[in-house]
Amino acid sequence: LDDATRAAVREEKNRVRPTGGPADREALCMCSEDSADGGTLAVEDVRTIVRLLGSVADLEGTPVEKKHALMDGLSEMLGVSAWLWVVSRFDPGSHPMAVHVHGGGFSDRDIGLIFEAHADTDHPLPELEPLTRLMLEGKPFARRRVDLVPDDGKWRGESFRIYRGPIGVDEFLYGFFPIAGHLVSGIGLHRKIGEKGFTERDRQILQIVVTEIPWLHRAGLPELEQEELAEYGKTVMDLTPRLRTVLRLLLQGWRRPQIADHLGITENTAKCHIRDVYRHFEVADHVALLRRFMHAGI
Repeated sequence: LDDATRAAVREEKNRVRPTGGPADREALCMCSEDSADGGTLAVEDVRTIVRLLGSVADLEGTPVEKKHALMDGLSEMLGVSAWLWVVSRFDPGSHPMAVHVHGGGFSDRDIGLIFEAHADTDHPLPELEPLTRLMLEGKPFARRRVDLVPDDGKWRGESFRIYRGPIGVDEFLYGFFPIAGHLVSGIGLHRKIGEKGFTERDRQILQIVVTEIPWLHRAGLPELEQEELAEYGKTVMDLTPRLRTVLRLLLQGWRRPQIADHLGITENTAKCHIRDVYRHFEVADHVALLRRFMHAGI
């Protein structure tokens, strides 16, 4: 950052008081390498980022409430219509499996379609291949749709017609942060069809935020040691594809009638699938399953 921007950062950091623990002043440092791609952010943008991170660090609430506060602030700053924050187990050669999900601006149906899209091998999303290559590097990053998929027929192809069209979203901005082992924390910001694409300034802002909140990426996950955390979510991959879909829907708060209708099965079959998921994770009911995956949200 230039001298004027650094001075603004120092001034603004003195105006916010991050709490102790992992959300300390180091977490609010705007490092030059995080914003160097494509130029320097405006001083006011840096001030806004620091104020937002400081307010989230100071917020009295659960990790889930902190995540929602951060995403609400980012959505206002960047003009975002909807967002998802997902912790997934990422294994090369297989589709990421979500084990921790939060969102805003999407309906349950929308979220279900998003997860279906990511698991559809017949009509794969065009951004998945370049995203996979970036995640294999094991570094935090933020990329716009145009950085991953060019403006050609491939972008608005069959997968767009099946999934993004019905949801009503078009342009996206993704940010990813490797947590431990095969776990990746991903933030997706979305704009409605017809709205303008994300800019390089937007990408830089998300890059900074994603990089500077390692404590919040981990928040809400079970309190495990680093080695254990690296294994978190592995048991999910032992489920059949159908049961993994049922698990996703249960983690989104769906009930048996919704799941049955969405999957085109009877409620009795849905009941059997749900029972198998509970048995797999050794929980008694829906609440216990949510506690297993979303401790901070209970």
